[in-house]
Amino acid sequence: MSPIKNIYNKFSPFQRVIIALLLGIASGIFIGEPAGQIEILGNIYISLLQMTVLPYVLVSIIGGLGRLDRNMATTIGSRAVKIILVLWLAVMTTLLFLPLAYPNWETGGFFSTSMIAEPSVFNFIKLYIPANIFSSLSETIVPAVVLFSLLMGVALIQVKNKETFLTLTTNISDSLMKVASYVTKLAPLGIFAISASAAGTLEVEELGRLQVFLWVYITAAALLAFVLLPLLIHWATPFSYREVLSTAGEAMITAIATGSVLVVLPMIIDRSKELLKKHNMDCEETDSTVDVLVPTAYSFPNS
Repeated sequence: MSPIKNIYNKFSPFQRVIIALLLGIASGIFIGEPAGQIEILGNIYISLLQMTVLPYVLVSIIGGLGRLDRNMATTIGSRAVKIILVLWLAVMTTLLFLPLAYPNWETGGFFSTSMIAEPSVFNFIKLYIPANIFSSLSETIVPAVVLFSLLMGVALIQVKNKETFLTLTTNISDSLMKVASYVTKLAPLGIFAISASAAGTLEVEELGRLQVFLWVYITAAALLAFVLLPLLIHWATPFSYREVLSTAGEAMITAIATGSVLVVLPMIIDRSKELLKKHNMDCEETDSTVDVLVPTAYSFPNS
């Protein structure tokens, strides 16, 4: 084994993506605009991450709920509602106070292109009601896919002779998780390419104009991600603050670099199950809870 590989293996996955992110930013600043040419590597990495997400969400929710009895499913459902309400409360409180930190700037002109721009129409029915589940899958409409999966899972609870189908969903979800784990090993390369491309093509003038908003947003996000939510999890579970951050770290950095929480849903589910296993808390109930709660919390809506 080469010395470089030995050094690489000493770092945790979280440390590797942090190093890749910092190296990418430094390389982009040093190289400049030519660094934008490696954006294709970052796009390939993001596409590979997206490849397994929706199929995994579909089978994991259906299988996770289908394995439960009615009482356990009701218990998980009530807890899910409470967790989502707490997440909404934390985020909405932050959003209410966030504008107070922004300067009150006025534009120097009487005309803005936003006055004539057509506002995007929010189609609640298409977003949440899966009239055609195959269309929702192809268009990556996650809430509709999650709702369909929840309804299928609840219906499956009352179906007899479902063991063969549950075994199929378990095998498919395990296979998709294996594929996702292979892609996750490319995280340092993908995050390096994304960050180098972004840093190399960033206009300094644009950053200067936006820095006050950027710093306020980063501060608010950091308070949520590194203080409020981890402490909340630490208070409600036997997991330490450090465990929560180290378990979530790789998914957080990947989501920040790619600009999407969707692509790290399988990673979050996998790391959550690893943490439960570490504390000897892994069982059919906890595994099903993770399979159901993670995609549901993302869709209604995510923090």
